[in-house]
Amino acid sequence: MSQRAFMIALADRIGRNNQERVIEAYANAERRGEIARGSNIYAKSSETYARGLWNDGMRKGWLRHPSQL
Repeated sequence: MSQRAFMIALADRIGRNNQERVIEAYANAERRGEIARGSNIYAKSSETYARGLWNDGMRKGWLRHPSQL
């Protein structure tokens, strides 16, 4: 599963109105090895990476709820 698909699945399960819980769940899953990054050349923490992925999804629209499009 891609990182994007994993984040969307978490947002669907936890709720897109609960940003901090989704980010925490993604970061915890990454630490457990359930989802992996292709690279980590900037040595970002799991939380920092998850927050960036969340922000990217909201900015580009792939994480917004269909009713928000």
